[in-house]
Amino acid sequence: MTSQDSASPLSPNSPTDFEWKPNKTGGVTIRKLLADAENVVVPAEINGLTVTEIGSDAFAGSRSLVSLVLPSTVRKLGDYAFCNCRNLARFEGPTEADRLGKEAFNGCSSLTQIVIPQGIEKIGRKTFDGCRSLQSAVVPASVRQIEKRAFCDCASLETATILGSVATIGRRAFYNCRKLRSVEIAGAEKIGARAFFGCASLEKIELPDGVWSVEDAAFSGCEALTSVAFPASVEEIGDDVFVGCSPNLTLYGAIGSVAEKYALENGLRFESR
Repeated sequence: MTSQDSASPLSPNSPTDFEWKPNKTGGVTIRKLLADAENVVVPAEINGLTVTEIGSDAFAGSRSLVSLVLPSTVRKLGDYAFCNCRNLARFEGPTEADRLGKEAFNGCSSLTQIVIPQGIEKIGRKTFDGCRSLQSAVVPASVRQIEKRAFCDCASLETATILGSVATIGRRAFYNCRKLRSVEIAGAEKIGARAFFGCASLEKIELPDGVWSVEDAAFSGCEALTSVAFPASVEEIGDDVFVGCSPNLTLYGAIGSVAEKYALENGLRFESR
């Protein structure tokens, strides 16, 4: 999980800057940041043990933290690990990991870029909620679940790319991401209620084959939305899905499809493809 800025502090912090403990895997869990520092580099080893986990709340609420570098040895990032680090602008972490906890970066309002590590299977509840400076999000192919409010209120988010096939894009996952203009979804089964509600800059979206459900108000308030392409796999479309969208909105799909029926019932344009 790496920011796009390549500059980093040169040397790791002293182990005394952290509260830590041995964990069940034979490595070290960082439990708490003790130092009041702007730039922090977590060492790869402490007392001869490999640092493998960042514990729950370990850096949460740090007011001074601006730049954080984690070693590639870290495999787990705990719940609320960096929550409300409002001045954290640069984060450099492992490219592979096993777990990214819920609300891990919630409220990190200065963070501009992040690449989620390969190996993560779930983007938990509110993981990036309120990351108001985040400009892009790339969800790796390993992810199978994007939970509710995962990227909610990311006011600067312009592009979101989901590289793999997810079971669900959860409720309000990208709620009120008003600058979001590009969404690419390689695979999904369900688009949750209000998943893209209020994405006022989104102009078009193509739902991948395999999507069977689009829940209530999923694209409501997408003021610029003019084109939505539905695969034949869609079996149900909820209420108020396109309320508040562009008057020029056109739904695309197969003749006789659920999408065509929905368009006719709701006074929307439909074109076959």
